[in-house]
Amino acid sequence: MKHARHSGSFMAFVLALGLVVAGCGGGGGGSGNGGDGMMPDPPVTEPDPPVTEPEPEPTEPTPEQNEARMLQEAQSAALSAYSAAVSAVAGVASISEYDIDSYTSAQAAVERARAANAAAQAATTSAAAQAAQRRAEAARADAVRLAGMVRTAQREQMANAVAEAEAMSKEAAIEGVMQGLPPASLEGPGNYSVEIERKSSAAAKITIEDPGYPAANDPKFVLRGGKYERKIGSEVETIVIHTDIDPPSRIAFRERYDAQMTADYDADTTGDDTLVVDNNADGEKVASSRFPSSMLDMARTFATDDTDTDVNERERERFSGTFDGAPGTYRCGNAARAGGDPCTANRDANGNLVLTGTWHFTPRAGATLAEDDNDYLHYGFWIEKTVEGGETTYDAVRTFAGSFLSAYSDATSAPAGSATYSGGAAGVYVHRPLRSDGSTGNPTTGSFTADVNLTAYFGTPTSIAADDHNSVEGEITNFRLGNRSEPTWKVKLESDANSISGSAFTGSTTGMTGELEGDAKTWNGTFHGPATDEDNDAVRPAVAVGHFNADFVNGVAAGAFGARKTSEDPLP
Repeated sequence: MKHARHSGSFMAFVLALGLVVAGCGGGGGGSGNGGDGMMPDPPVTEPDPPVTEPEPEPTEPTPEQNEARMLQEAQSAALSAYSAAVSAVAGVASISEYDIDSYTSAQAAVERARAANAAAQAATTSAAAQAAQRRAEAARADAVRLAGMVRTAQREQMANAVAEAEAMSKEAAIEGVMQGLPPASLEGPGNYSVEIERKSSAAAKITIEDPGYPAANDPKFVLRGGKYERKIGSEVETIVIHTDIDPPSRIAFRERYDAQMTADYDADTTGDDTLVVDNNADGEKVASSRFPSSMLDMARTFATDDTDTDVNERERERFSGTFDGAPGTYRCGNAARAGGDPCTANRDANGNLVLTGTWHFTPRAGATLAEDDNDYLHYGFWIEKTVEGGETTYDAVRTFAGSFLSAYSDATSAPAGSATYSGGAAGVYVHRPLRSDGSTGNPTTGSFTADVNLTAYFGTPTSIAADDHNSVEGEITNFRLGNRSEPTWKVKLESDANSISGSAFTGSTTGMTGELEGDAKTWNGTFHGPATDEDNDAVRPAVAVGHFNADFVNGVAAGAFGARKTSEDPLP
């Protein structure tokens, strides 16, 4: 049995082997593959791996190859430099007249670049070609630099032409400047209203309005860099105003209202004297926080026909408040107590406190009032110009000067003697730098400030030369043209004897540039201030304001000034 099992296994192995061989194409006809008539799939074979060629070992260029490369690079660079030089000079050929010397030099640089390029192209060694390349590049740099100088000269000359045209326009406007305008207004296209006030230590507040325009359409003047400007179409107006107004000072209540103070309203009331308030005249000065702002047509009554004078009744008849800014107490007067009209308090449509009846105001002990500076002067100028197509034309220049004080009545009747005045000046100018050979450079224009000093001679005293009787002289110095000074400029102010007439005076000016004199021009002014002091004694004018034109060897100027009395000789 064991032998029989072994024989069966061996035969199975032989049969299986025969099938494998037959499947590999090893015998017989069409039915020798297991009897199914199907061809077997071809065997899958892996592709052969690619054959990688070994990279060649790098080889160093030969000296001959390096020499050829450097020669070619130098020749190419030399040609590029020459081409750049040609382009630079060709680009300024049409404007060469602005700097013909630089243009001629640039052309010479092009020729040097051309020669260097030719040498580079003819060179047989890299060293020679590189040397020629450097010469070509240096010539190219010179050509570019010189071409740039031609362009710069063009820009400068065009800018100078614009500046010259503007300067000539402003010179004409300065020559035709209108002086002596009313101090309360500036006569431009309209009659401007100018208000100057100062409520604190901050700068003065200046308001300029043009009544020629309805309020809603008024193109307002805007403060820019110390100048008030407005633009209407192509026209630009500029106003510059200088003033010496001070912030308010403090004074005692009685110092202003002493003449109006009366005895206290009630004989049995102690305290300071009181001020009877007439609301028809003093309405804008009456104020109190004790009443709501909405009490319009809701008047409060503070007294009836009651003659009771005890303290409690009086407490009901008073309220705290201010008069003209000073704190104190309002009390209803005796007339109401005796059966007269009662005292009432109400507010009008604008929120202002309105008092009726007889009210007495008692200021708090030590109360003070703000005292506005009513002794200030002002001066400045107005310019109108047109700006179209990048060109500026000055249409008009006008100067103005004035004082809050009234004009002095008659300076020829002032106490005989002299007085000095000092202050500031401001205006517009055209300045041309003076060269050592006497020629002038390109002009600048703008606004200036300066100092003014005057001496006025009043009357005909023998202590004063006859030629100086009733005359004014002085000078304007320390000119500051924008942000720089012009130390050589000075204006001599002179007048003939008896040039003072009423409150006004006139004279001639000489513009000095160092020792060189310009043409004679004119100046004028007005004295301001009371003719008498608090003791009713005659005094000389306190203020002098005015206008001037000046011609210099190297420019022109027009402006206005304001000066205060600084000293005087003893009264006779």
